[in-house]
Amino acid sequence: MDNNEFPEKLYHYCNISAFMSIIKNKCFWLSDTKYTNDKEEICAFKDAVWAALNELVCNKKINEEMANKIWITYVYNTLPGYISCFSEEDDLLSQWRSYGDDGNGVAIGVDFNSLSIERGGPFRMCTNEKKCYGRQVLYINELWKNEIKNIFKKILDGKKI
Repeated sequence: MDNNEFPEKLYHYCNISAFMSIIKNKCFWLSDTKYTNDKEEICAFKDAVWAALNELVCNKKINEEMANKIWITYVYNTLPGYISCFSEEDDLLSQWRSYGDDGNGVAIGVDFNSLSIERGGPFRMCTNEKKCYGRQVLYINELWKNEIKNIFKKILDGKKI
């Protein structure tokens, strides 16, 4: 998936109570990343940021002082974050078990391409502006590391992200 288009449909797995709330309120709730049910996702991302910074220091692209400043800025600016998760798969056992009330819930199909959600977007919004961004989650640490390294390189080269 590139940053300009989502798959035809994305699916949100939930229990019946959450489904009824979504229908009644006509919105999906966002959850604070501090309360995610998979803490490993946050830790793996932090590990990837740290590894990318270390690689930039080792390759003499930045010095240790700059790496530490970036790290402190990153840690300071990453929480809280608010997310809602969707799957590209409409019938995935792990999603049913974890989010779809062990098969007794629903999977809501959503056409994100018809919504006004900016693709990609920043990892962190630095204003009070309320916007929604869509970004594909990368679960493989090496992919995260390369993506983060590319972002750091763009920043160092003075390019817009």
